[in-house]
Amino acid sequence: MIVQMKLSLRDEGGKRLLPEYAYGIYSDLLACIPEEYVDFLHEPSESRPLCHYLLPNKEDAGKGEFFLTLFDGELVSAFAPAVLATEEFSLHKYHCRLMVEQASRKTIRFDQIAQACFGQDKTPDSYVVRFLSPTVFRTQDQYALYPTAELILKSAMNRFHLLDCGLDVVDGDALEQLVQRARITDYSLRSRRYSIKDTTVYGFSGWVRLTVRGPLPLRQLFRLLLSALPYTGVGGKTALGMGGCSVEEF
Repeated sequence: MIVQMKLSLRDEGGKRLLPEYAYGIYSDLLACIPEEYVDFLHEPSESRPLCHYLLPNKEDAGKGEFFLTLFDGELVSAFAPAVLATEEFSLHKYHCRLMVEQASRKTIRFDQIAQACFGQDKTPDSYVVRFLSPTVFRTQDQYALYPTAELILKSAMNRFHLLDCGLDVVDGDALEQLVQRARITDYSLRSRRYSIKDTTVYGFSGWVRLTVRGPLPLRQLFRLLLSALPYTGVGGKTALGMGGCSVEEF
């Protein structure tokens, strides 16, 4: 089961919302779910079956949207009542109070997405991945300054395996073929700092355009992996508010 919940938020004082608010909101929600799930989610891991991020409204600085996507049926049952019933969040660290103006929930049928990816003879020419919240990749024990096609695809595969969707279509050989054939052909990126707890993570935001050449099954697999990214997140620390993204096909 894949469920995405969205909260439309407004700062009571009209202050600009920050991407870092996501972790504060998530922490408040953790206080409302059964303790056994909290213990599970606090275990050290980059493979938690969820992601979340906050997207500030560019036209109205005092508003934004918080997205929480869950890939596990038990977590959905634990989180959904808390998320949908919460009316406000008091983020003491940031001296602000966020009012919930609207809450919604949708279930993603990934089998239908997969069918669309593999059921067509034509695939898009390119894909634009937009990094909506600060994003980071870890490579060789340090953070990468910018994304590569390889980093995006390896993250996409690792995150895809977390989905509770009954599909297991990605193996190491296929991934290596994708890495060899995929290219970033255009981009607009800028460095971004993301402050969490007592640490500053140096990442980036913006967008990249990806293309892939090769036989149809490989291009279909590429499309499937990228189709999952808006729900799984991309890169590291997706359970801390980083790595929110969207994907557009061209």
